Amino acid sequence: MDQATETIATDYRIPLGCRYPIISAGMGGPARSELAAAVSAAGGFGLLGMVRESPELIAREIAAVRQRTNRSFGVNLIPSATEPKLLEDELAACFDAGVPAMCFFWEVDAQAVAKAKRAGCLVLYQVGSVADAVKAEDAGADVIVVQGVEAGGHVRGRRALSVLLPEVADAVEVPVAASGGIVDGRGLAAALALGADGVHCGTVFLASPESFAHAYHKQRIVEAGPDMTVHTDLFAINWPPDSPVRVLKNSVTAAASGKLWGYHPDELPREAIADEEGRPLWRYGTDSPLRTTTGDLEAMALYAGDGAARVTGIQPAAYRTDAGGDCGDPRQRRQHLSGRPRMNWPEVKAWRREARQKMLAARAAMTMAVREDLSRRLIEQLRPILKDRPTPISFYWPIKAEPDLKPLMRALDEAGVEVCLPVCIKLGEPLIFRRWTKGAKMERGFWDIPVPADPTEVQPRTLIAPIVGYDGAGYRLGYGGGFFDRTLAKFGGAAEAIGIGYSMFRLATIHPQPHDVRMATIVTEAGILAADAVSPASAVCYLNESDPTYAGFDAPSETAHKLAELAGHLPPERRGLLDYVLWRLGGTAADMAPAAESSPALLDQVLPRIRDDAIHAAIAVLRASIAEAPNA
Repeated sequence: MDQATETIATDYRIPLGCRYPIISAGMGGPARSELAAAVSAAGGFGLLGMVRESPELIAREIAAVRQRTNRSFGVNLIPSATEPKLLEDELAACFDAGVPAMCFFWEVDAQAVAKAKRAGCLVLYQVGSVADAVKAEDAGADVIVVQGVEAGGHVRGRRALSVLLPEVADAVEVPVAASGGIVDGRGLAAALALGADGVHCGTVFLASPESFAHAYHKQRIVEAGPDMTVHTDLFAINWPPDSPVRVLKNSVTAAASGKLWGYHPDELPREAIADEEGRPLWRYGTDSPLRTTTGDLEAMALYAGDGAARVTGIQPAAYRTDAGGDCGDPRQRRQHLSGRPRMNWPEVKAWRREARQKMLAARAAMTMAVREDLSRRLIEQLRPILKDRPTPISFYWPIKAEPDLKPLMRALDEAGVEVCLPVCIKLGEPLIFRRWTKGAKMERGFWDIPVPADPTEVQPRTLIAPIVGYDGAGYRLGYGGGFFDRTLAKFGGAAEAIGIGYSMFRLATIHPQPHDVRMATIVTEAGILAADAVSPASAVCYLNESDPTYAGFDAPSETAHKLAELAGHLPPERRGLLDYVLWRLGGTAADMAPAAESSPALLDQVLPRIRDDAIHAAIAVLRASIAEAPNA
């Protein structure tokens, strides 16, 4: 069964549309679109941290989340730490984009809540006291996030979460999420026992590949031991007075010689120690180091909660949220936030094997005309982004109904672009690459795949890899041989990887493991998934809600029941597509009576009621592939 159909076996009330009661904190800086989308795609609820960001950046990041996932998410803002005009512009950007939820923090701003409610948003409010929790509920907040003093970053709470949480849970009627020092399933279980309906986590997600935090910050969290964080107002520049933070100990806290309190932002010296895209960053400032930061990173505010000592590795957000991590070591099991037992590596391998079989059978069931159309549309997406990519560019010779990029290869060769193809020399080893030109002599390589006969090797700087399936975090599911993973690991940063596949094979997660390598870019016929460039959201995801014939979305089980009836109508060569769709929906075609409707008519009825973009694309491909079949 596709993991998208699973739900956690916990009765919780948080009305966010997520499978697990896990909210990733909207950390200003680290919580960009990659992280928010990865958490939402894995079944949690991702928040964008857009504190004091420009409306233009907010609009781009919202669009980027929607390109990566069709699951719900929110945007975090801090009214009291933002100039009023900028706050108005930020809210307008969120409302214009139709953001489903807003999260606010620090002092309760009833006007901000009211504006968000009028815009149709769900409102979360993070507070640090019972009084503020009641005030936020009275203002109209739908979810209260209770922050204990154990939390990292800016800390509103002054008391331990274990004491404050049950008091707030008793004082308000709306759902409550716990925040502060929670990094694993044990923390979630404890929070639920104390009256919470879910958890709100920052540090554990900051230490993920998807977070926009600098690698140095992530590594410091992983290396932190017990008692390595301090609660202080020493990092104060750029925030209102009396705004304490929790950070990892560093040279700045050591130089304070035990005086960690009593600092005012206007009285601290302005000494530039780092740079953020031309903007100076001050010692004692509240900026944390991001991917784009240069300078003395060690002396910056390295935010971390008191649970940092239990974050033992930089792991994908999906690994933290959903089942899929290695649980051979019992300590790894404790890192799983959802509280569900993880699949161990043999279970992940078995799941991947089944997923791969379903997707390859679906690819084989497409007609040649459909495959050519998808390949043509994919080339239209890929061609523009190759203009600025370094050469040589490695392509692949299509097998097993992969997208056919040979027309683009020929066009680039004619334009003088150096093109090469991969060659397998030995099983279990990285691939090598040979120059390819139009009309070059070819020979049969492993598995009879054509390869250039000229043995001269070249080093690609852009590597295009076929993928069987992929997820919104950029992890690919290949054929299982590990050739491209070994090759990417060998090249390190010397080659930029672009994955090529069909949009219908986008999964909620491939259950990424520590050895999996993320793709810099994934291109399908529907659009581009990339860390640094996102194409406009495809119409497949969002067109249905504005379509005049839209009549609401069907539940996966209801859709599966309808489609299973098609089994008796379909020609055998198209069954792979139906089987794949049913697998994604959690259904089966066994023992079903033939449908009363013809196949195209039934698919036309179902398509407008599909919410998941990948399943929608798969049903559209099935519809196109049977259009000319005489018995359809």
